[in-house]
Amino acid sequence: MPPAMEAPILEIKEWCHQLPSTDNWRKERGKFLIIRCYCPAGHRECQNGKCYGPEQSCNFVDDCGDNTDENECGGSCTFEKGWCGWQNSLAENFDWILGIGSHQSLRPPKDHTLGNEHGHFMYLEATPMGLRGDKAHFKSTRWQESSATCTMSFWYFISAKATGSIRILIKVYTIEESGLDILVWSEIGNKRTGWTYGHVSLSSNSPFKVAFEADLGGNEDIVIALDDISFTPECVSGGLTTMHPLLCGADQFACVYTLQCVPASGTCDGHEDCADGSDEIGCPLRPSPRLCGDMEFQCSAEQCIPSLLLCDGIADCHFNEDESSCANQSCLDGALVCPSSASCIPVHQRCDGFANCVDFHLDESSCSGTPVPLQYSLQ
Repeated sequence: MPPAMEAPILEIKEWCHQLPSTDNWRKERGKFLIIRCYCPAGHRECQNGKCYGPEQSCNFVDDCGDNTDENECGGSCTFEKGWCGWQNSLAENFDWILGIGSHQSLRPPKDHTLGNEHGHFMYLEATPMGLRGDKAHFKSTRWQESSATCTMSFWYFISAKATGSIRILIKVYTIEESGLDILVWSEIGNKRTGWTYGHVSLSSNSPFKVAFEADLGGNEDIVIALDDISFTPECVSGGLTTMHPLLCGADQFACVYTLQCVPASGTCDGHEDCADGSDEIGCPLRPSPRLCGDMEFQCSAEQCIPSLLLCDGIADCHFNEDESSCANQSCLDGALVCPSSASCIPVHQRCDGFANCVDFHLDESSCSGTPVPLQYSLQ
């Protein structure tokens, strides 16, 4: 006999699965009940027979009770049973590979999980003549914004003498599905032998992804590997709380993507007070008197570039800030754009000892010959 209509869905499913496909009751009289053997439209079935909705997937909560809804989210993974939901970016020229250790290549001879040559890990491999200078992203699926602050730990390997870098980015998604990359950790070159431990704190009040970015630079063969990615219990149980908008004081700035209030006086001062750097987003270009000269622009990575390179259409700073706040204007006949006034400085006013553009003295930057004391034009 079939279960009653008000019976729990698991009981109904068990009955459905036991029925032969040729059973007359199922074929003729059970149509009104058979639809309850499946999850509602838009929902997916847990391994234990329960159902979960799209909003319950990858939210750090075991809604199924058997972790089905959190299994393929790019979470904790030893890579001994596959990718665990982590995936390559389809927009790049080469991919992270699931492999094992090797004594005949630059790959680590052993994995970190098992400590032997049969254990698995993810790795990238490039040669100077091949994919040098390219980037590859290894990313999680999209996590929900209800994620609590927690720690992600991992083990990484960079081959000896390599000059490439590995970085962790949090891709924070807005409602429109565009996003902001937030750098939370980076390592350049090989500083240790073997596997090295790394960890970062994660939190976001917007849906987000986590991505490992490898930049294969330098003139040597390079191998970068990852293993044993894990998340602390706060990510998956107990510590989970839905984040609410943070109310900041009148003299404070509310960070855009992280729950922080920072002093409003610190916005656009060249120093990131927010963990997501939003207090320095959309700021006018400004010089830094600390490290760079009067005719130089200081990048956020404490790199000085000639101010002549500002707004030339080429990103000279590592994070592109020399091109991020430029006027939407072009000048003819070789004239320079002065960013703050959006005016054009003609060629004959270049290197004449007269600062026509007060933005880092752009028109007097990279001039050869004997330095001339600068004069200023009020614009």
